[in-house]
Amino acid sequence: MKKRALFCSTLMIALLSSCCTEDNVNMGLIVSDLQISDFDEVHDVSCYNIPDTLCIRDDATYRKTFARISFTSDCSTLTLPPVDFSEYSILIYKRYEHGNVRFHRNVIVNTHNKVVVYTITTRNCYCADACRTVSYNMVLVPKVEQGYKVIYN
Repeated sequence: MKKRALFCSTLMIALLSSCCTEDNVNMGLIVSDLQISDFDEVHDVSCYNIPDTLCIRDDATYRKTFARISFTSDCSTLTLPPVDFSEYSILIYKRYEHGNVRFHRNVIVNTHNKVVVYTITTRNCYCADACRTVSYNMVLVPKVEQGYKVIYN
């Protein structure tokens, strides 16, 4: 009986740990994550006024979105990676989740209805304390043309 309980406990820990070592997953039309090296998604929320959902189609909106709103010493000026907006758009879908979460992101387009759908499903991993995961889920996608509506699920 003790061997069985030990085996079950070991198996459960292994399964929970394996989730926590996996990466976030991008599917569909997502070209890549948008990595802004100086941006801390947890601590910089008071430094920038980034909306929870947004489709960025041009450089002016890109710069305005990541412009500092606070000039305290804790807020750094971000170095934004270049984006060719003639080819790409940026989608932002901020999510707060309890636990150690992995995000499975998917972007699809329905050209007939002129709709882009950004869907996120999550996979929760074990968390020893009451941890919380915050992610803006910023992704680079092929250019979203004017007239297309972006739906966030």
